[in-house]
Amino acid sequence: MTSLSIYRAVFAGLAIPVLTAIAQADSLSKSAPAPKAYASECASCHIAFPPGLMTAGDWATTLKELPRHFGTDASVTPAELAEISTYLRSNAATSEDRYGSTAKPPRMTKSAWFERKHVRKLPANVWTDPKVKTASNCMACHLQADKGSYSERDISVPGYPGRHW
Repeated sequence: MTSLSIYRAVFAGLAIPVLTAIAQADSLSKSAPAPKAYASECASCHIAFPPGLMTAGDWATTLKELPRHFGTDASVTPAELAEISTYLRSNAATSEDRYGSTAKPPRMTKSAWFERKHVRKLPANVWTDPKVKTASNCMACHLQADKGSYSERDISVPGYPGRHW
């Protein structure tokens, strides 16, 4: 094997994981358009979270618990439930290790991905800042989250102006 062949093999071996990571990082904003029921029902109390933030199993559990959705009755009609369920299942995260929630009921803020991207990187006082209030308040830092953009260019952490994470 020539040194050029070895170089190509090493490059190909590195390129695939890098390209996969780039695709996954951008996948939050690349899901199919949300159905009207998801936008009107789910986004009436919080932003319509990208389906790729939780696994299909976690979304299914969340939908089953809508009558007790974090202390609120968020019930929807059977037709809306079917439409929302299909959308979430079709666009959910596929990696249980990265996106599966460790909490019951499931919380996207209790996944390995969220811990790595948020909890480990941010100072503890960010989570008690009155502008943040809760870890699920994406709009507090991700200024375009309501439009589906979680780009690092659109992050502004309260108390840390101008700092990019």
